[in-house]
Amino acid sequence: LFQAMQVEKVVPNVKSYSAIISACEKGGQWQRALAVFQTMRKEKVVPNVVIYRAIIRACKKVVPKVMSYSAIISACTKGGQWQSALVLFQAMREEKAVPNVKSYSAIISACEKGGEWQRALAVFQTMRKEKVVPNVVSYSAIISACEKGGQWARALAVFQTMGEEKVVPNVVSYSAIISACEKGGQWARALAVFQTMRKEK
Repeated sequence: LFQAMQVEKVVPNVKSYSAIISACEKGGQWQRALAVFQTMRKEKVVPNVVIYRAIIRACKKVVPKVMSYSAIISACTKGGQWQSALVLFQAMREEKAVPNVKSYSAIISACEKGGEWQRALAVFQTMRKEKVVPNVVSYSAIISACEKGGQWARALAVFQTMGEEKVVPNVVSYSAIISACEKGGQWARALAVFQTMRKEK
């Protein structure tokens, strides 16, 4: 039926995609479910939570649950769907799937893209509390979130912690902290960070 729709040039909407992905998932056709999901993204149809859950259910039959969630949360983040990413992260916790560094980094990035610096910071603090060691991606995302929220002092504190924990900053980290200092009128600090960046290159 779905193929017939395509042949007849009937443009599927989010409901059509949801139905076909759910059908594939229930029929154990995880590869087909993923193929339809990719077609949907190409066609610029925004997935809803029902679709994301169906894809996760389909994928977790073949790959570990945490990997499935992390991959879909990352897809939401890249697609600008930060609210969907948050819903999925909550669902992940409810299903007792323990988030790893990739999951946490993805959700912090989602919050950063949504301008939710407080949420990003809360997730980062939870990550630390649960003994998941942040990597350069996690640190860069939280620094960027604080920078976008005009929180230069918080961004600087995170950047300093990053150094203390021997996590080497990348160009994203440096750019975000320099921008945060500049927005906060901290030109001397921005210059000092820039000089450190030059030295490390």
